Amino acid sequence: MISRIIATNPYDYIQEIKDFCKIAYEESNDENMSLDDGNNTPSLLKHLRLKTIPMVTMVLYDKNIISLSGVQKYNEDVCILGKRFYTLKEYRKSPMGKPNNFFQDYMYKPQLTWAVDNNFKVALITFNEHNKKLIPVLEREQKKGRSFQSFKKLNKKLIINKTEQYVFYNKLDINYDVENITIR
Repeated sequence: MISRIIATNPYDYIQEIKDFCKIAYEESNDENMSLDDGNNTPSLLKHLRLKTIPMVTMVLYDKNIISLSGVQKYNEDVCILGKRFYTLKEYRKSPMGKPNNFFQDYMYKPQLTWAVDNNFKVALITFNEHNKKLIPVLEREQKKGRSFQSFKKLNKKLIINKTEQYVFYNKLDINYDVENITIR
């Protein structure tokens, strides 16, 4: 059975998250899922320790996490949804062979609601060269009217954490100047 946990204090689930990251790292060697939480790693666990990802949405099959992502807080105005998104390989396709859309179906709406409730002025969804193949999925879902309708593509790429990113944004404050957005 599929269920969801919306964790506004992810450390309440730190052991379950570590167990998930261990499996994810073993199957992918993805540094974002590393159990290293030191300051020189991009790992989810580091971000949880530093509270730069203060909210995590987890998808469970039975009682085990099979997919998760968080909201990364960059400053008082800007957050990024879907940070450190990962789905265990075994669960990436449905029994019918179609891709599972865990972010869209279980994570996106609670993360956007959390961003609004916490008074962010803009929410971003970002894609780097590694995952830019997911951009057409977002655009297709927008056209279908299923989700992401309020997101627009930024006319330029941004450098976020030393990595060039394609950016979709949702202005939560209509007066926020997205064109002059700066990310560290």
